[in-house]
Amino acid sequence: MAAPLSTGDPELDLAIAAAGYRYDPGQNIFFSRLNAWQRNFGYFRLYDELLAPLHMILDCEPIYFQYAGKRWLIEFWKGQYAMVLGCEIGVYNTDREDIEIPGIYSGPFFDCAGDQDLLEMACTLYHHDKPLFTRRDRHWWLTGFILGGFANPEELTMEICLTLKDGRMLAGFSRGLEEAGYDRQEYSISGTGVSLCFDIPRTPQPGT
Repeated sequence: MAAPLSTGDPELDLAIAAAGYRYDPGQNIFFSRLNAWQRNFGYFRLYDELLAPLHMILDCEPIYFQYAGKRWLIEFWKGQYAMVLGCEIGVYNTDREDIEIPGIYSGPFFDCAGDQDLLEMACTLYHHDKPLFTRRDRHWWLTGFILGGFANPEELTMEICLTLKDGRMLAGFSRGLEEAGYDRQEYSISGTGVSLCFDIPRTPQPGT
């Protein structure tokens, strides 16, 4: 029987939930709740540019593509989140025009995927060749974080599996991967599922 997803301390569990997370004692990791408050804040590239000033040193891999009349983004992150080591997969889309913040940012602002756009996702995070944890869920923001863990982003590897909604979404995401710099032999397809390894980023990284 799986261990309950709890610290065993009800007050601490409430505090963790208020922060948008839950605790998995079996793997000793924190992970994001489906309806975490962060879901209300969407995503745009400026968030990644603010990582280093907040002592978060991460590899980021945004994959942009078109599907069903919207612009989509599926992004991968791995690295050091201040005192926490971990990784993320985020799913976002928008049908709005670009936003303009004069002198700061010009580009899309994405919504976090709604319930109708959740994807089956799985990832295993490795430090060198050692598996640290595995996360699997139907989600818009699949995460795992180890409190007190430390590693440089280049020492970490994510093995990722995504199940897209249909063949058209699969085709769009595959084009996005190749536009980001992945060769066709670097990812595999089974049905509407895609598997790949995120080790060295192919896309330009935020300034540090």
